Amino acid sequence: MTMRSFILRVARGVRAGWLMLGLSLALLIVLELVTRVVLASRAEKAESFSQAESYGGAPWAEEYVRELEQVVVTRWWPEAYWNSRPFAGRHFHIDDRGVRASWNPPDAQAETANPPRKVRVFMFGGSTTWGEGARDDYTIPSCLARSLAASGVEDFTVENFGVPGYVSAQEVIRLTQELRSGNVPDVVVFYDGANDVVSACLNGRAGVSMIEKPLADGSWNGLRNSLAVVRVVRFLAHRAEWIDSATVDGELAAGVVSQYQANIDLVRRLSETYGFTALFFWQPVLFSKPHLTTAEEQRQLFEDALSYGGTEEVFFTGYAVRDFFRDVYRRALAEVRVPGWHDLSGLFDEERGAAFIDYCHTFEAANAKIGQRLAQDVAPLVRARQQPRAEQQSAP
Repeated sequence: MTMRSFILRVARGVRAGWLMLGLSLALLIVLELVTRVVLASRAEKAESFSQAESYGGAPWAEEYVRELEQVVVTRWWPEAYWNSRPFAGRHFHIDDRGVRASWNPPDAQAETANPPRKVRVFMFGGSTTWGEGARDDYTIPSCLARSLAASGVEDFTVENFGVPGYVSAQEVIRLTQELRSGNVPDVVVFYDGANDVVSACLNGRAGVSMIEKPLADGSWNGLRNSLAVVRVVRFLAHRAEWIDSATVDGELAAGVVSQYQANIDLVRRLSETYGFTALFFWQPVLFSKPHLTTAEEQRQLFEDALSYGGTEEVFFTGYAVRDFFRDVYRRALAEVRVPGWHDLSGLFDEERGAAFIDYCHTFEAANAKIGQRLAQDVAPLVRARQQPRAEQQSAP
């Protein structure tokens, strides 16, 4: 073989290799695009069920969705990683602190000579508290305020410190930031459960934020895990095994409850130092609702690997996620024994209409029911804070 023929053969091999690499890359791009279109159509189908059943025909729904796409963008926030950006629209109003506007009763005594100091109620949570799926005046904090006013409670304000994606640990950090700045409330309400469970699913570790695993994985693993094709292949490769075994990691489930209780203990210690009263509510989720509507049944099926791509854990599939949720919820009900903790997981046990937009977010009508239930425990605390002031004012 002459040198010339050898060089030609090598050149043809290199060209063939590059051609095969290019074709493979093109095929991967096509598969990725097709997969994303399919997944998007599945999500749109599930969303259409929910909108048709509960928000169908609402004149504000389409505009709300457009604003939601803008407002969910977050900004860096020290210690807690992120916070809501300031925003002013028709259905969303968020101030510079990341606090979303809430309905509060009109201030009838604002112009009097000595208006009473209002009892301040801070509410912390994730996107369910923040109000994904609800307008400003119909979020859970707003519904709490309405229920308090309807029961005759006066001179109070409710502030919505919910942030999409926050777990209970981040909420405690956010509370400490307010306390350090001198912004001390009278009553603090925590509404948790779903995000602590999902974070454990995504990270394979309890008590951390939603993004701990992507941060630890680095850029290459993050890019790989973001590919829809990779998520689908993993899902299909293990789906039958996960459905048959309904694998649940008991140690991880126990860790979720343990970390949650540790956060409760931190807040209770802070309350002793700063003089506020804290309440903790364990939220209802789709997986704890016995009577599902057609839309909710569809949603339960779609909460699977294709929604939570990126984790290596067995909790990809909705079947395993559902079992994991139920295991954590059973443990919380059996193990959490602290003053001020209330289990709301059965709040919709008798509800046969639509309550859930997805696995945890609730419609405005359901928010009203949650607000009424919260008010049962919040109202006595607000009145108790008002009583000493009333006695002091009436003293000679």
